[in-house]
Amino acid sequence: MAERNLNGGNPEDSTVPATNEISADASDDQADLPFPPGLVAAAFAGLLVPFVGAGISRIAPSNLPTADELAASLVARGYGSIGDDLEAVAEACWVAGGWPLFARAVGFEEWRLRRPNACHVAIAELAAEGMVSIVLTTNWDICVERALVAADVAYSRVARAADVGVASNTSVHVMKLHGCIEVPEEIRARKSEVDDDTWAEDWAAVLFERVMRSNSLLFLGYSGASRAATKTIRRVVPTEGRPKADWVVGRRPRPTGLEGGRAADLLEALGGDAAAYVQRDPEDFFKELWRGLFPLMLAEIRRSARSLLESLLRDTNVPLDAVDPCLDTVFEVWSSIGRDQVLGVVRAAVAHCAVPYQPIRPIANELGRIWAWSALAIWCGVGSFNQDGRIRLGASERAVEVISLICASTDRRDASAQTITANRATLGPGAPGRSLAGVIVGGIGPLPQAPSTAYSVVRGIELPDIVRGATEISWMSIDLLFEQAVPDATVEQFKEKLTRTLDEAIRAVA
Repeated sequence: MAERNLNGGNPEDSTVPATNEISADASDDQADLPFPPGLVAAAFAGLLVPFVGAGISRIAPSNLPTADELAASLVARGYGSIGDDLEAVAEACWVAGGWPLFARAVGFEEWRLRRPNACHVAIAELAAEGMVSIVLTTNWDICVERALVAADVAYSRVARAADVGVASNTSVHVMKLHGCIEVPEEIRARKSEVDDDTWAEDWAAVLFERVMRSNSLLFLGYSGASRAATKTIRRVVPTEGRPKADWVVGRRPRPTGLEGGRAADLLEALGGDAAAYVQRDPEDFFKELWRGLFPLMLAEIRRSARSLLESLLRDTNVPLDAVDPCLDTVFEVWSSIGRDQVLGVVRAAVAHCAVPYQPIRPIANELGRIWAWSALAIWCGVGSFNQDGRIRLGASERAVEVISLICASTDRRDASAQTITANRATLGPGAPGRSLAGVIVGGIGPLPQAPSTAYSVVRGIELPDIVRGATEISWMSIDLLFEQAVPDATVEQFKEKLTRTLDEAIRAVA
């Protein structure tokens, strides 16, 4: 029997090897296939809609069983008959006691304790970057929603007809085609709800078709469980003007011999293009997807920085080509240190970052201003980079590390700077005893005094009466450096003004 793409049930039944993804009798060795560039481009453009199946929520620490595993567990506990699939067990429960009996049998309350895994988190991070605005799923669990909450991404859940008209205008819509554990009375599990043509007359089919017509789909951990959904796919895919690229991610080689199977039906409905099947473990897939997306995100920052430099230098006699190589240096450094390190640098620069993931694209212009500032510091010979990608000012024997502070438009710059100073005093770099130069992007109100108030820290607690060491930061607005680009300035004049301004920041704390 083809594996079903409904998940749920007894959270203890989580040790059965995963078999729900598309598979074949071919070798398990990873196919030597390139990662599809069109997939990366679609994701970056926000035209990729994840279609999440049970294979994703099966991964630890979510550990939710597949439909076949759930059916076997329910039958073993006296629900349904030996050999029943999940649809048959659901029918038996509905006949005997309606949805309340099925909910009790499945144990829905325990599902709320299940934590998102790396794949759910990756989808939430893509959403935070503005690259995912719709998530389709046939899963009942709420792992995607929990990951979105952790990433501070606003979302609307559509799990029943009543949700369609009241879904708020949030950044992400989670469309649960088979219902949600939060509304168990609306769960879709019986054959008439997941397999029959009547599905096409319901709200789920209408929304699914609308999403398909204007987006590419990315099937993750999904094995073509819903024949009704496959029928919709077969009808909509040939539609004139629809994106022609969809992808299916699976651990094993693309199946070629599953005649009549649900997996083969899904691939055939999608057009049967071998390039559409991406042989990857889901977790490895997301790592590789981010490797493709991250340079594009950095290029976006570089374009913003270059546009700013072009505007600054337009009325001077300094050619943009003179500073461009320094901007390339910033790009190369950020590229070389890797995504995790860059995210750490960015997170440390945001005044009120209270979530584990700080997205980059929403603050690309602010980061572009930091890059432009860094390029000018390098160009005049005062700036250089540490190995961790942080810029410093001055000669190596007296170099002062620079930290950046990105404020929201309504943040007070002095209060935000004090917060970051306190954090830096507790967590290196900028541990007690360090002196730093700081640049502020955005915000309102006065700059902190230079040097800013020293923080004496013991075990991360601010205790002014106990001196263990102090962090002092001389703050400047990032625009101060840009203001040195006066009309008709020569290369020598501009460099001299930049150097003088930066030297003043160094002397304040050196």
